[in-house]
Amino acid sequence: MATAEYTTDEPLIRGKRKQDLQEMLREVGLDIEHWLPKLKEHLSVTCAQALQYLKEKDLQKLKSHAQYPWEKRALEKLFELSHSKTISELQESPLEMIKKRQKQADEALQELKELLSEGRQRQEEAVRRKEAELRQVMEIPEEHWPLPEKPLQEVIGNIQRQLSLTVQTLSHRKNLPDRDVIERASGGLALQGIYKTSHKKDLMEKRQELLSVPKEFLLFGPEQGTRMETKEFTSTQVESIFTQMTEKLGFSVTSSVKGRGWGFSLEAGMEQSKHSESEESQQSHSKCSYFCSTKFSYIPLASCHFPIDQLQLSKAALKELKSTEELLGQAAVSDRLPLLRQRTENFFHRFGSHANQGPLHLGGIYCYIENHVRRYCSNEGGKRIKTFVKTSLDDIRNAILSAIYESTAVAKDKSSTASEWLDLFCDHLGSNLVFPRRELTNIEHQEINYVEFLKEAMSAALDPAMKKVEENCSSMPTDEMIPEIEKILSEHLCGCWKQCPLCKAICTNTIPTHEGDHSVPFHRPQAVNGSIWYKTDHFVIDCCCTSVASDDYFVFSDNKQIPCKKYRQAGGDYATWRITPDSSTQPYWKWFVSHFRAKLEENYQKKFTGKGEIPISWTQITKQDVLDDLKK
Repeated sequence: MATAEYTTDEPLIRGKRKQDLQEMLREVGLDIEHWLPKLKEHLSVTCAQALQYLKEKDLQKLKSHAQYPWEKRALEKLFELSHSKTISELQESPLEMIKKRQKQADEALQELKELLSEGRQRQEEAVRRKEAELRQVMEIPEEHWPLPEKPLQEVIGNIQRQLSLTVQTLSHRKNLPDRDVIERASGGLALQGIYKTSHKKDLMEKRQELLSVPKEFLLFGPEQGTRMETKEFTSTQVESIFTQMTEKLGFSVTSSVKGRGWGFSLEAGMEQSKHSESEESQQSHSKCSYFCSTKFSYIPLASCHFPIDQLQLSKAALKELKSTEELLGQAAVSDRLPLLRQRTENFFHRFGSHANQGPLHLGGIYCYIENHVRRYCSNEGGKRIKTFVKTSLDDIRNAILSAIYESTAVAKDKSSTASEWLDLFCDHLGSNLVFPRRELTNIEHQEINYVEFLKEAMSAALDPAMKKVEENCSSMPTDEMIPEIEKILSEHLCGCWKQCPLCKAICTNTIPTHEGDHSVPFHRPQAVNGSIWYKTDHFVIDCCCTSVASDDYFVFSDNKQIPCKKYRQAGGDYATWRITPDSSTQPYWKWFVSHFRAKLEENYQKKFTGKGEIPISWTQITKQDVLDDLKK
């Protein structure tokens, strides 16, 4: 019965959708008899709903069949109309789609963790199926998935970090209005112009905002999926240029060098500089062999497009053009051409010569650091690592010897048993090494009651054991070192990196776009950042947490004064930080300021005098005092 009803209604639904498409064509003035067949033949579009999925290339294909110039403009209007009619859906569905995919990935990852806890290996069918499911949900190409020889635990760790990089970004996308998102993303980068010349450096320089956000601006879902791409560099210069251009122009533009959205080909603009760079690269290669293969993960979260009829100059750019127009009107005829050339050049340097109409994609571009670690380990850095390992092993040996002798001395005084001696030994090592007590239970079972014998036996066995460990470390292939080094660096570097506006201490939150305020456990003296007392050249040696507990004021460049206790009233970055009042300062920073006093004064051309005089107690702190305090 249900099938019969569905079959009966289907022609009615198709007819209604076709009627909607006809209405939209009629609304923009296009001939229905001409354009309905064209839409079906070239794009397989038979209903109004399908129009929302058309891309720029589809629009260009339709324009090629226009008989008159006005029809091209009408097609643009149809393109915009089809997107605006589905705004409410497009605002919600991309976010819901991404959140759903994120949830699926979390569930698959959790199931993978359960398989790991069961002792399962990657070559097992159940694990392979779950990895394939996770890879598909995260849209990661198979060629970029971790190699089969990588341990399952390492694979899970890498995926966990990638998921954490996007989870907080989604919450910010939901909480901010679309206009605020585009204005704040990468410091308003989408609104800034670029200056097209024959030099790449001009493309990469930061310009002021050329555009203002259109009145009816909306973000849509991403037009592209997750991409992973490997780039190979044979010189540090080429690698640096690519990184800078990626930050400025975006990943897809930099990769293709076609400049879609800017209105010109980036390839043409950069052709002149390729030859000299190639020569420099060859010279560099002959002096020092350099190769870096880096994986980039590109995760688009939203997209936008600036309709041509809604493009508006920013207030500053418009003011500059009006000023130029007024000057030209007042200048003599003979002076107008050089004046126009000068003002135009100034405008281009300040705002750029081209604006990006779109489509623009907002999201994350993440660089895998494995190859950087590999490059370091393969060159001079490898020798440093081996030296560091040897030094660390010497420290471990000395710590164990110290624990052996001190435990024996205490045990002899108390006439302790072997079991009690082992307790003392592990307790002594506790502050330096993690040494599980349960690993020594077999010694207790040997009924050894003479602690001096334990000391001699363990001391004698220590040197051969340490020598064997050192030999294993020295002969360890570089490839086996890399995963652990990469893991340590990733955990340390994948964080917020937002700096305190007062002392420049870096936020310690491990999520780049975390919710809530920025914070650090310990702030530092503001002198480290070059801060001085008002109308003096005297450093401020107080920490931020001390300042916000005082009755002092912050004085800004416009002479605006704000009580330190109400620092959030300054707005901007000040309003995003949580600084807990505290009158104490870490011994490390007291020692740092005292030890590097001359360098700080030379660097900032300021003085530690007056209210910024360094207390005598600070100068008496030794390096060992600092190390002992940091170990607590």
